[in-house]
Amino acid sequence: MAGSVFKRCGCTDAAGQPLGPDCPRLKKSDHGSWYYKAELPVGPGGERHRARKGGYATKRDAHQALVDLLDRVNKRTHLAASTETIGTYLHRWLAGKSGLRSTTARSYEAHVRLYLSPGLGHVPVVDLSIEDVEALYIAMRQLGTATKGSPMLTRLIDARLPASGTRPLSAASIRRVHATLMSALNTAAKRRLIPFNPAAHVELATGKRPKAVLWTDERVAQWRGTGKHPKVAVWTPEQTGAFLDHAATDRLYALYHLVTFRGLRRGEAVGLPWAEVDLARHNLQVSEQIVQLGYRTETGPPKSDSTHPVALDEDSVAVLRAHKAHQAAERLAWGRAWVESGLVFTLRTGQRCTRNT
Repeated sequence: MAGSVFKRCGCTDAAGQPLGPDCPRLKKSDHGSWYYKAELPVGPGGERHRARKGGYATKRDAHQALVDLLDRVNKRTHLAASTETIGTYLHRWLAGKSGLRSTTARSYEAHVRLYLSPGLGHVPVVDLSIEDVEALYIAMRQLGTATKGSPMLTRLIDARLPASGTRPLSAASIRRVHATLMSALNTAAKRRLIPFNPAAHVELATGKRPKAVLWTDERVAQWRGTGKHPKVAVWTPEQTGAFLDHAATDRLYALYHLVTFRGLRRGEAVGLPWAEVDLARHNLQVSEQIVQLGYRTETGPPKSDSTHPVALDEDSVAVLRAHKAHQAAERLAWGRAWVESGLVFTLRTGQRCTRNT
């Protein structure tokens, strides 16, 4: 077997004929792209087989792709890889990700179903190029702002739910889809299905999360006058105090108090069991949380930075003691209909607090 790499561009002469290797601009690093070609083993009937692929940004990338192809030819893994599409591979990759958290698995599945499979699913794994990935992200940026365009944009529009069909994607959302594709293609590269990960060479907007600002009187006045408001705004201490005063008689006041003063996340608070609360020692342990998965919920481990003990001040202990006494009264009132979930914060019947209930 033999192979070589070369550079080509799309320039033509006055008659419209491709210039090929005679283009004088090929010596420039930013003109044209690199290709490889190789003679493959003769087929069973004596027919000759050749491989040729381009679109590589550098000579080194093209050479590495050639080396990888010849290695796969020697191992005969190129026969299966050449027929598998990105769509088939992504679903196979997803099926093998058995150790993911439920929320991560759900995100991966949505990214594949709504964007990666409609956009790139028809492309053979071995033929996926940087240009293919760039075209996908261009179409994703057009979602919600254009109804007509490239065939890829049409496929993405058709794949989205009607309720979300008009909403543009933020730079952060596109980066999350990109992270899923990166993970899948990194696995493909490690398994020698592709010579390199083409998604790694695509530039994207930073997608940084907006910084939170205080919801001051001036910003409130601007919102009421113009309808414009910050993407993320948090209450001032005075606004927080006003809310807690207003909610003082609510049966879940202790939940609002813990979230405000001890920093528990929503899922950690509603998933907190009494067994992890030690009022005598003034602390609690976040051991699990309730997470939202679309229209259902499930209990799972908390994020890694939430597994440490949380100290409770005197006010928090007093609030929790009052809440526990009120919950005991509700248990007596409901009698045999009470559901013993063991959780600190429940519905009046003892059931856990979820979106569905």
